[in-house]
Amino acid sequence: MSDLVRQHLAWYARPYLNSEFKLAESGHIGYDFFPLIFSFNYENLHHAPIKIDVSQMAVNFTKYENEYKEYENVVYINLPLIKDWTYMCNYHARFGFLKLIPMSGMLAVNVSQATAYTALKMRTDDTGILHPIIEELHVDFGESELHMSGLIRQFIFRQSFHFVKYVMMDAINRFGPKMYSHVFPNYFAKVTHGHHKSFNMTLPQLDKFGRFNIDYRLTKNPVVQEGNMDIDFFFDIGEGYNHCTLPHDEIQYKFENFGADYLQVVLSERVPNCLLQAMEKQDFFKFEAINSEWMRQKFGTTRFNINSERFMDAFPDLATRYGAGTEFDFEISMIEPRVTFGPSSGENVRFACTIEYGLKELGSLNYIIFD
Repeated sequence: MSDLVRQHLAWYARPYLNSEFKLAESGHIGYDFFPLIFSFNYENLHHAPIKIDVSQMAVNFTKYENEYKEYENVVYINLPLIKDWTYMCNYHARFGFLKLIPMSGMLAVNVSQATAYTALKMRTDDTGILHPIIEELHVDFGESELHMSGLIRQFIFRQSFHFVKYVMMDAINRFGPKMYSHVFPNYFAKVTHGHHKSFNMTLPQLDKFGRFNIDYRLTKNPVVQEGNMDIDFFFDIGEGYNHCTLPHDEIQYKFENFGADYLQVVLSERVPNCLLQAMEKQDFFKFEAINSEWMRQKFGTTRFNINSERFMDAFPDLATRYGAGTEFDFEISMIEPRVTFGPSSGENVRFACTIEYGLKELGSLNYIIFD
């Protein structure tokens, strides 16, 4: 797991931080607790390329000894947050006790060798939303330092910077587990939209459009074991804003021992079948008035004409009755398309559906054939 995470962080984290992560280029910070006044304005805020070192990154499923000397299964995460990150800006400030002292110049904050590690118990709340509980949290801002124009000014403000840095580290490490554990459910509910997502699907070539609703929930607490973690989800996919009406099912599964480099997924056949049902209800599998002109417009071909010659093998009387070149409108629908995983026949996956089709003379409302 650690190797997988390190690989993806190395590829994506650095480009994201350097190109997408932005702070306001100017701003104001002020506190007015009379008679103590502090006002800080900054502008032209920019940063040097951000460097992160993921070589020590680790995500392990292991055991943790809690405060009661009991061992619990947890997710252990070691994050080498930032190897080197320097922000620079010009500032104008006023501070003082009754009498204000103005100052201005250049300011730079260098974050260096910042790390963090945490141990998480994985839980789910009553609504099926993931709720990690922090058992342990340790943050270290490393060798982070403040740089200012003016040696005396820099010396004075560095003392305050170091004081604030260590106070923040101690506060996070001391109170962070309970504080962050309390806000995690709301955070995950917000970023996942309450485990609910609506999306559209279009097949413009076939003039098909549908709106779908997906709802997913954890059905029980994630099970953390030595070297792996099992997560059970319930997925529901329906058309529009509706839910799937297929009966719920339970499956028995057993994970293969492929090692920590593999992500194994066991999927109930209800999930794809709910999607197929939602597509069927929105006529994705129903095609009317398929004729030679339709083939030309949709697929740009004139070599597949929908005429009596096309159906001669199945219905020999058509050519005799209507002539070889008579054009038809062809209709076809798939009813209740379903997949079955691991059927008794020994096949891995089986797809089955009922086909309804009809044939009419071009422009006519009367069926020649319907089955």
